Amino acid sequence: MLTRLDTEKTNMKKGGIKRTDFLEALPTRDKAFVIVPIGGMVFFAAVFVLAILSLPDIERHKRLMLLAAISILDAAVARWFLTFLAPPGPPGPPPVAVTIAPALVAYLLIVAAMVYDWRTRSTSSAVVCSSPGNSCRCR
Repeated sequence: MLTRLDTEKTNMKKGGIKRTDFLEALPTRDKAFVIVPIGGMVFFAAVFVLAILSLPDIERHKRLMLLAAISILDAAVARWFLTFLAPPGPPGPPPVAVTIAPALVAYLLIVAAMVYDWRTRSTSSAVVCSSPGNSCRCR
C-alpha cells in the first residue's frame, strides 16, 4: 500500500505534482482542526477592517484593535498548554475541544479591558461587550 509521501515522490518523478484538493489530502482529524485557524483568520480580518474603517472614532478604533490582537493570541497561549499538558501520542493537530481552554485564557484580557472601562468610564464599551465569549450589559 502506498502512503501519501510515496505518492508525492512518484508524482515528482513523473515531472509534476498531482493537483489534489487541499482538504482531500488531509486525514480526518486534521480536517476537523482546520476550522480553528481559518475561523481565527476570518475573525481577525473582519475586526481589523472594522478598526481601520472606524479611525475617526478613536475609542472604538482602540478597542477594535485590542480585540483583533487578542483574537490571534489563541495560538500563542495554546502552545503553552500543549507544551505542558499535551497527551503523549503522535504529533499532529490536537482535537478541536483542546482549543477552548487557551481561548478562554486569552479572553481574560477582554475581561481586563471591560474592568478598565467600568472603572474609568463607569460603563463598558459596546465593542468589548460584543466580543466573543462575553455577555454583559452595554450602554
